[in-house]
Amino acid sequence: VNLIGFDSARSFGTPSYWVQWLFSHNRGDAALPTKIQSESERIVPVIDRGGIGIGTTGSQAEFKDIKVAQSGKVLFQADFSKDTSTSAWRAFRGSWQVENGAYAQLSPIVEHDMTGALTDFRALAGSGQWTDYTLSLKARRTGGTGGLLVVFRAQDSASWFALHLGAPGSADTYIERS
Repeated sequence: VNLIGFDSARSFGTPSYWVQWLFSHNRGDAALPTKIQSESERIVPVIDRGGIGIGTTGSQAEFKDIKVAQSGKVLFQADFSKDTSTSAWRAFRGSWQVENGAYAQLSPIVEHDMTGALTDFRALAGSGQWTDYTLSLKARRTGGTGGLLVVFRAQDSASWFALHLGAPGSADTYIERS
């Protein structure tokens, strides 16, 4: 009763004796009718299309061989070993430049927002109308201890999804929606 269990990665509590007794003596086989009323509805728009992006959080990194394809057709390609133009990219924070055949985020500055969270440095490209595409790229952290971002379904600098790889302070991987 009231045990707090531990393993190598987490801790967890067990239900009390009375909770265990309740579930052992009562089957949960009946669903009671429920009605939820709300004074207002919050409609969250679905983002099902958009461009791509790359970025860092608390680190420096380089990105190369970036390619977006849809049904075998190449929609976008960035090969910085052949073309050093960055005109297709819109950088948001950070110091972005082509270096050693890759698009690199070089800013050593670690910024925090009002909540204390690390600010990310991003660069976006592509069309807000792309849908059902495959994004491939090569990424490598070159400094810092933070993570890398792979942005997809980007409408603009405020509406996007991002795959966080190696989140700051951990090895976590997760998807964020802005």
